[in-house]
Amino acid sequence: MIGAAAVRLGHALDVAGLQAGAKSLAAGLGSGGAGVIATAALAAGLAAAAAGLAARGLGKITEVAALTDDWQRWPAPLGRPVAGIVRRRRAGHLRLLAREAARQDAREPRPLPDDAPRVLRRTARILTGPPVRASWSGDRILGTGDALRAAYGLDLAGLWPSLWLVVPDADRAELNAERAAVGSATGLFGWGWLYLLLGSACWPLLFLAGGVLLVARYRLRAATAGFAEHVRRVSQLYAPELARRLGSARTGPLDRATVVELHAALGLPAPEPEAPGGAEGGAGAP
Repeated sequence: MIGAAAVRLGHALDVAGLQAGAKSLAAGLGSGGAGVIATAALAAGLAAAAAGLAARGLGKITEVAALTDDWQRWPAPLGRPVAGIVRRRRAGHLRLLAREAARQDAREPRPLPDDAPRVLRRTARILTGPPVRASWSGDRILGTGDALRAAYGLDLAGLWPSLWLVVPDADRAELNAERAAVGSATGLFGWGWLYLLLGSACWPLLFLAGGVLLVARYRLRAATAGFAEHVRRVSQLYAPELARRLGSARTGPLDRATVVELHAALGLPAPEPEAPGGAEGGAGAP
């Protein structure tokens, strides 16, 4: 309705024009009787439905581009913009790393100090290397699998379909709710993009678009952080239970030996050997 009013009435700050347009619209509805009013209501409903579908589609595109790596298999004209975003994120990250290394005068990598640039520290908490997806939220989800692989050799993507079968209903419901929150946040992005497009007809909508996109960004980060952390904890808690159901005699918390048996039972590739100096349980909260 906001967009339709912008296109129908013109410049949003032209008060005289808005008043004249509103009066003309009201007069037309009044003279046309119930039929015209019903037609106008139907048109408004169809416009609202079309806007909702458009926003949902834009939100889904945002979700796929930001959170997954499926864009790598898209046709070149579609995947190229996302690939460009990933390249810029990686290049910026590597430049900051080089600058930080020069500042420390260090040749060997070591933990980042507390006064390192915030973006580096934030990325180091969720990934073992440079960004690989188009958004922080996508890297946050990917970082969960990285952490479990580094600590236990666990292939989260390969294990998850079987692991889901032993997760209790309460945890399933919570995970589904958190995943729905991620979808809700990307849906809000869709409305932000839609308002941004309508801003060409009514420039004050650009401020609305900016506000919606900022809120969507915050909500998406919060939702993906909660979802990824819950996935990590569920994997640590219930992977040993899955191993026991598949015939393992091991008891106790998750460890690399349990993961080796799990991978063998499920036909997954054997875990990589533990890196020198690695410690069990290293998949703590990123």
